[in-house]
Amino acid sequence: MSKSFRRGFVPARSQTGGGGAPRSKLYPTSTDLVQPLGIGDPVCMINGYVQRWTTANASAFLGIVRACYDANKKPLTFSLPNQAPYLPASTAGWVDVMDDPDQALVIECAASVGQSMIGGFATVEISAVNTNTGISNFFAAGVTAADATGAFRVVGLAPSETATTAAGSPNNDIEVLPVLHVYK
Repeated sequence: MSKSFRRGFVPARSQTGGGGAPRSKLYPTSTDLVQPLGIGDPVCMINGYVQRWTTANASAFLGIVRACYDANKKPLTFSLPNQAPYLPASTAGWVDVMDDPDQALVIECAASVGQSMIGGFATVEISAVNTNTGISNFFAAGVTAADATGAFRVVGLAPSETATTAAGSPNNDIEVLPVLHVYK
């Protein structure tokens, strides 16, 4: 990919095979929601409620947000200009989370990524949700051989990418799998 298009995590394909939509379930948030949640944000469970995932709670990775709902389980929508369907901080609501531990995810990598980096670990940059679109701004800052965060192992370039050089190119989409998932 020649230019940056940060959109958080996107479902790619199941590692167990089969077709159809990835598995997802509704999970609650509480008024203790520390960070806003948007589509593509990685999340974890803390005290029975969903919170945005960080490297500090990497072992509790649950999945990625597919949609946000209010406290009555009604979908959040664009209601005003510049008010996107994301769940603001300190808001009780619900999020539809794709929580399949065998689901490969695609994320943009800001650094050059080539075929030689397959099997490494993506170092994820935590970034705020885009409040104009409701879409996550998470991205991979790079790939390392060391398991720095214990979060995501690179399984390849995204199906839509081609490695133009052995070292790859910046802003390539990479396919990753969660390493320490709640359901594994």
